[in-house]
Amino acid sequence: MDRSEQYAAIVRRVLTEIAELSPSTETLRTELVFNENQGHYHLGEVGWDGDDRIDVMLLHIDIIEGRIWLQYNGTDLRVGEELVRAGIPRDQIVLGFQPPELRQYTDFAT
Repeated sequence: MDRSEQYAAIVRRVLTEIAELSPSTETLRTELVFNENQGHYHLGEVGWDGDDRIDVMLLHIDIIEGRIWLQYNGTDLRVGEELVRAGIPRDQIVLGFQPPELRQYTDFAT
């Protein structure tokens, strides 16, 4: 298994664990969407909260040129840290939601 495949397996496992923290209910479904061919991994929710329609992405991770790009984190979890604990080196994780000029001030890749 090459590095990208290893990273993909880790991303799937971490997102699945996070999804289990807020399981689906009768009216609101937690969804994991994995597009292995394109390297896209999403966690979201869809359904109803009372009279309000919900269709929201909570997490978006891509694998681009062998690196993990944390594109969006709409949770209060430190997903980058979770990925490091799961075995992905910090220098292989880019916080894509940070402006490029600020990435140098993080402990992650630029």
